[in-house]
Amino acid sequence: MATPKQIARETRIITAALAEFCRRGFHLANVDVIAAAAKVGKATIYRHYGSKEGLFMRVFDHILDNIEKTIRQRTDFTDFRQGSEIAINSYFEMFATSPEVFNFLKIFTGDESIPEGDMRKKLAERYLSRSIWAVEEIRRAQATGQLRRDTDPELLMQSTLGILHFLIYHWIRTGKPERITDNTKLVTTLLFEGLLPKN
Repeated sequence: MATPKQIARETRIITAALAEFCRRGFHLANVDVIAAAAKVGKATIYRHYGSKEGLFMRVFDHILDNIEKTIRQRTDFTDFRQGSEIAINSYFEMFATSPEVFNFLKIFTGDESIPEGDMRKKLAERYLSRSIWAVEEIRRAQATGQLRRDTDPELLMQSTLGILHFLIYHWIRTGKPERITDNTKLVTTLLFEGLLPKN
């Protein structure tokens, strides 16, 4: 089990690495800068993470851990619509308080400096594997008649994330003119009621 000192050290490293990767992208990020900001030796980073890629993957895992932990602690999907609204609002809140996290995830999806092939594949597999619990909640909602059964759970989950990420990106790009959580009701209504007018 990690000691408080070790936990504090890793927190400093992850915080420094997140800032550097967001600022310069994967390829241009400098491990010396990260080590200095974290107040550790460069050798410490390589000893614990193996390489810059290993450090990037650890930051990625840390972000995914926090997202999953936060949403699962706050949300009960017994009433799937209500649970989805709470989950969506929690997702928005996380990025509102830490927009740099979204900038980091954009590196994974759009940074051309990340080598194609093995690393991008690892990132995609990690990202998708962390959403298995959400897919299972969708399946349960389908089984209990709360959602239509002719929709693929994985595609529904990925489509929902696509909507959320675009709204977060738009919010950041336009200078955060309003609370990002104001979009929660819009997304929930679109998902559960669609675009067609009510009869």
